[in-house]
Amino acid sequence: MRFGVCNPYKNAAFIQACGYDYIEPFLFEMVSMTDEAFETCLETLAASGIKAEVCNGFFPGHLSLVGPHVDFAAISEYVDKAIVRANALGSKMLVLGSGGSRNIKEAYDRAACEEQFIAIAREIGKKMEPYGMRLVIEPLNRYETNFINTVPEGAEIARRIGCDNVKTMVDFFHHSMVGGTDEDILSHKEYIGHIHVASNHPDRHVPREEDREVLLHWADIVCQLDCHDRVSIEGIFADFAKDVACARECIRVFEDV
Repeated sequence: MRFGVCNPYKNAAFIQACGYDYIEPFLFEMVSMTDEAFETCLETLAASGIKAEVCNGFFPGHLSLVGPHVDFAAISEYVDKAIVRANALGSKMLVLGSGGSRNIKEAYDRAACEEQFIAIAREIGKKMEPYGMRLVIEPLNRYETNFINTVPEGAEIARRIGCDNVKTMVDFFHHSMVGGTDEDILSHKEYIGHIHVASNHPDRHVPREEDREVLLHWADIVCQLDCHDRVSIEGIFADFAKDVACARECIRVFEDV
C-alpha cells in the first residue's frame, strides 16, 4: 500500500519527509502552466524524491462535460495535453471529479447528459490506455454536483463506459456525506480503483487521532477490495506542517491492507 496527499507540487519535499510515497496535485493546474513553469514543476518533484503518481482535478470548471454547449474539440485537445503532462509527472492514475464541469442543469435532458459524459470518459480511457494509466470517476456529495454522487452510481457509469482502465473510486468523506453504506462499496468492488480519506465530519479535516475508530473500519473495507495499491489523504489542513505529519501516523491503520 502506498500513501499520498492531495496537495500542490511545491510541498512535495516536505510531504516526502513526512513519510508519504507520492503527491496528488490538481491536473488542471499542471495543464495550465507554461512550458517553463511545468519544467520547474518537474525539477521540484525530481528533487523531492516522490512523483505525482495520481492527479485529481482533471478539468477546469469552465470546460463543461455535459449540456448543449459541450465543445468536444476543445475537450479532446485539453485531454491530449493533460495526458502527456500527467505521463511526464509519473502519474499512473487520473481522478475525474470536476463536479462543476459535470453538473447537470435542470433544463438539460439528464439521459442525454449522461451519454455525453460516458462518451467523453470512454475517449479519455482509450487515450490513456497506451500510457498504462487508469481513469477513476469520483462520486461527489450533492453540494458539489448533482451527477454521480454515490459509489453505485459511479460503478454503473464505469460499467457503461466499458473500458478496463476506467473505474470509479471511494472518497470516504463524500461517501459519508451522502449516507453511503459498506454494502454500496463491497457490492461494486470490481469497479473501484482508488481511495481518498479525510475525517467523516462536515469540516472535512484531514484524519486525526479522534478518527481512529472510523479509520479502522474503512481500512477493513479497503482490505476487502480488489484495489490495494494507493490511499490518498484529501482534506483540509488547519496547520499544514502539523496536520500532514499527524495524518500520516493516523493512516498507518491501512498499512496492513
